[in-house]
Amino acid sequence: MKTFRSLGMALLAVVMCVNLASCSSDDGEEESNGGKSTIELLQGIWYDPYTDGYPYFIVEKDYCYFSDYPSAVYYEEKHKYTFNSKNNILTCYQYYEDDGTYDDEPFYLRVKSISDTKLIMEFMDDDLQTVESTRDCVRQ
Repeated sequence: MKTFRSLGMALLAVVMCVNLASCSSDDGEEESNGGKSTIELLQGIWYDPYTDGYPYFIVEKDYCYFSDYPSAVYYEEKHKYTFNSKNNILTCYQYYEDDGTYDDEPFYLRVKSISDTKLIMEFMDDDLQTVESTRDCVRQ
């Protein structure tokens, strides 16, 4: 009887290990965001009604814009960006249309959280550790 109890406990332990391992997910954010990556979700027009200036943040494939209007045609600031998916940081370089150049010093935006309808982004200091300000946006 003691042998059956030990065998039963060992079998139960194996089953528990298999069950716990199967609950793990390696798919990460793409699974929780309907199969879309952060950069795919980021593209579009975002609105922050609580900001003092340029309430629209517009993200296209290669550029992002800050604007008073929900259109990339009427932007105030245009930026070329790169996106690091490991730390969710946009590195943005301001574009100057008058001479076709980019600013040498970037600024950094971290995507704190994103869904199909909501974006929380943080303006980061150059050390990428200090949050200067936060914007809470909704998709337009």
